[in-house]
Amino acid sequence: MRIKKYKRLPNGYGSIVHLSGKLRNPYLAKSRAGSDPSGRPIYITVGTFPSYAEAFEALINYHKAESPPEVSISFADLFERFRRDVLTQPNNGRLLSASSVSGYGYSFRAVPGLHRRPFLDITAPDLQTALVNAGGSASRQRQIKLLFSRLYQYADYLGLTDRDLSAFVRVTATDRPKRNPFTVEEVRAIWTLPRSRWRDAALVMLYTGLRVGELFTVHDLGPDSFRAGLKTEAGINRLVPVHPEIADLVPDLFPLSGKPGLVQHWFVRNLPGHTPHDCRRTFITRADECGVNPTAARQIVGHSSGDVHLSKYTIHPPEYLRAELCKLKY
Repeated sequence: MRIKKYKRLPNGYGSIVHLSGKLRNPYLAKSRAGSDPSGRPIYITVGTFPSYAEAFEALINYHKAESPPEVSISFADLFERFRRDVLTQPNNGRLLSASSVSGYGYSFRAVPGLHRRPFLDITAPDLQTALVNAGGSASRQRQIKLLFSRLYQYADYLGLTDRDLSAFVRVTATDRPKRNPFTVEEVRAIWTLPRSRWRDAALVMLYTGLRVGELFTVHDLGPDSFRAGLKTEAGINRLVPVHPEIADLVPDLFPLSGKPGLVQHWFVRNLPGHTPHDCRRTFITRADECGVNPTAARQIVGHSSGDVHLSKYTIHPPEYLRAELCKLKY
């Protein structure tokens, strides 16, 4: 026997159930009215009807007459309400950071094709297409998918739908490797670049393990060392020996003015595929390969050791640090 197929109800409209037994009106129409504290849906009975078609029509008419305007709310309007009611309100007494709120805004702007669409009319393929068209890295796509998920949670809270179509969205991009130390050949190639303060800054980071932000904290310059540092107790105001190969660069470079972003821009233009932090990774890796004492290397770069014996009681003098640093070769 051929099974009759009925038109699918719009998202958030509720359901039509065929009741068992010999009933004059076996089709029960229910409208969804939200969720209880445990997340279970709450329904309002619209009525019982002799046929599915009549129940369907009654449910549609009920929503036209009784449903709030949110049922036809656009993606953009729902996001604006979500931003106002969720993102800018305290949760457990704490507000989201400005960067987190900004991240949601960026994700919203990345999918302009969805903005004017009624939220409940958007399908999973629509979301997938918008995600792919947004481009960007895997982490950026994951942020956009997170926005989709949070909007469906908010729509569930409003009683608009209990479906989360973001669960069907796939991240298609791949992240670039975050750890990309320089090879010895690449370091030697940097020496051949036209001299500038940012080229010299890159070389200093490669021979000292300084973070990019620490370049702007250098003080107490001496012939064989200087002080600099940020972040950890072991890193702040630490003594950094000067490698003989960069001894001529240090006096001309420091004190350094500007912002870390200027160094990053120079890397984008001149060392594509690398970031300033790759210099720190390269220094630590190369120091190990060249046999630099591990505790001396940690003291130079400002790393704390998990070993209390090493971190609290092993303090190498400046002369020893510089002798160990001289083992570093590119």
